[in-house]
Amino acid sequence: MAGAASIAGLTALASDAVAYQSSTTVGSDPSVRVDWRETYNGAVVDGGDEQDGPVLDVGNAQPGDSGTVAFRVTPNTDQSARAWFSLALTENSENGRNEPERSAGDTTGDRGELADALDVVLWYDTGSLGVSGLGGCDGDRDAAETTLVNGSLVEADAELAEGVRLGGGCIDPDSAVCVGLSWSLPASTGNRIQGDSVGTSLSFTVESCGES
Repeated sequence: MAGAASIAGLTALASDAVAYQSSTTVGSDPSVRVDWRETYNGAVVDGGDEQDGPVLDVGNAQPGDSGTVAFRVTPNTDQSARAWFSLALTENSENGRNEPERSAGDTTGDRGELADALDVVLWYDTGSLGVSGLGGCDGDRDAAETTLVNGSLVEADAELAEGVRLGGGCIDPDSAVCVGLSWSLPASTGNRIQGDSVGTSLSFTVESCGES
């Protein structure tokens, strides 16, 4: 049986039908409101009080586990704003190699395999027709929605560490950008990830549309 691993920093689900669970403000002049909702293996994660931003600490993750984070970014004032989202891999630890790992062919002493095993998808959660009321901002990826990243956590780090501009331009005060992020650890993952751990940083930056 494949063993457990530890994931820190990834997360969950949002829906028009159910209020976003947590929120925070990013920036000052202008600023944006970031609302988000989390799930782990299909269950909503208790977000508690207002936090600094989307984050999930999952202990003892098993092959077959998955989670999502869906977030909505809206300008707080009458100013348009540019907003970037970034995901950076901050930890990829082996934490020693136990016997099942060695038997599975794990020969690395200081780099874990979990970040390579985790599948990550980031997409614009616009709905199939680009209309929020028609499947948008629901945390579910539709075939017609634009995918920004689809690969391992290592590949997501390479593509998102420097940030991606949400919406591709300015976000108007009367509009919002919804984005979904999902992670999964395939059920076929072997024992090479036993004891491994990864950490991620999810962050947002904001600037005025008057800046170049």
